[in-house]
Amino acid sequence: MAGRRVAAVGMAVSGMLAALKLTAGLHGHSTSVVADGLESAADVLSSGVVFLGLTLAARPPDENHPYGHGRIEILTGLVIGLALSAGGASI
Repeated sequence: MAGRRVAAVGMAVSGMLAALKLTAGLHGHSTSVVADGLESAADVLSSGVVFLGLTLAARPPDENHPYGHGRIEILTGLVIGLALSAGGASI
């Protein structure tokens, strides 16, 4: 429960920072500030993946998953790690 709240707050803060940085960078013609705004926007996406993973992992056990859905957290970490690796490789 607390992890999802932290992820939601992180998404909101990163979203506001991304909007502010992108606006300031575009108005000031600063590519470095625009790049920082895009990085903050990427934080929103990664926090969204974390939020989704935590939400799905909190689901109770069911007929198909008698031990629960906790392993989704591991897959969430894998997705974020692959995205970071792809971003680093593309840079």
